[in-house]
Order: sequence, then C-alpha cells, then structure tokens
Amino acid sequence: MKPKRSQAPPPKKAPPKAAPRWPIFAVVAGALIVALWAYGPSFHAPFLFDDTVVFPGSGAALSFAQWVNRIRPVLMLSYWANAKTTGGDTFAYHLVNVLIHCAASALMYFAVRRILQWANVEPRLRAPLAGFCAALFLTHPAQSEAVAYLAGRSEA
Repeated sequence: MKPKRSQAPPPKKAPPKAAPRWPIFAVVAGALIVALWAYGPSFHAPFLFDDTVVFPGSGAALSFAQWVNRIRPVLMLSYWANAKTTGGDTFAYHLVNVLIHCAASALMYFAVRRILQWANVEPRLRAPLAGFCAALFLTHPAQSEAVAYLAGRSEA
C-alpha cells in the first residue's frame, strides 16, 4: 500500500479589485462646475423682493435668538451663519444655495436609482438614467429660484 501524499491546498483567489473612485469624484466635480457656471451670474445680485423681509438691513445686526426663534429654525440658522460671516454681501448666500442645490441633486440621483431598481430596470442602465435625472434637476430653469433667489433657499 502506498502512503497518501498530502495535497497542497488550492491557491487562494485574490480578492476582487475595488472599482476606482476617480470617476465618482470626476462626476461630482463636473456637476459642481456646471452648477457654478449655470448659476454664477446671480452670485452678486442684491437683496430682492422677500429678501428685504427675511434680511432686514443686512441681517447682521440681529441676534442669534432673533434669527433662529422663527418658524424654520434650521433654515434661519443657515441665514444667520451667512449674515455673520459676510454681512451684506450676497455672494456667500448664493454659494450656500448652490451647494444645497447640488446636495439635493445628489439625493435625486439616489432616489431615482432606487426607483429604477424597484421597477426592475436593467442594472447597467440605472446609473446613467439616474444621472440624467439628477443633471436635469440640477440645471432645469424651474429650479433656478432655489439658487438665484436668496429667500428661495427654503425650496431646496
């Protein structure tokens, strides 16, 4: 009888390589550039219409309690932070509005992608379709009020 040879264990499979992250960063940077380009002309617009009600004077003279003790405390907290950092310059208000709008567009991407998954759309089509919907939301003229109009931040 021949002695049994010990068999070497099968070689371990290498873990799958993670997908590169640079395409995600490129898409996010591209969306931010498009948003800044689209809404850039409104960045130095003065306080208009309801802005003078929401921001009496420049709004910087009001105390924290006067700002936040209103109907929408989180919204008013964001306005208060803008008023304290920049006072009467509207650039920072518009920049924050653009960033909030970009975040809302990102949420739109994830919501549409989930809806497409529930609708059993092919997996390879989900990301492009959701990206198209998010880009449309980001740049559609009907959304310009949420960015160009300072008091429109509540819409975002």
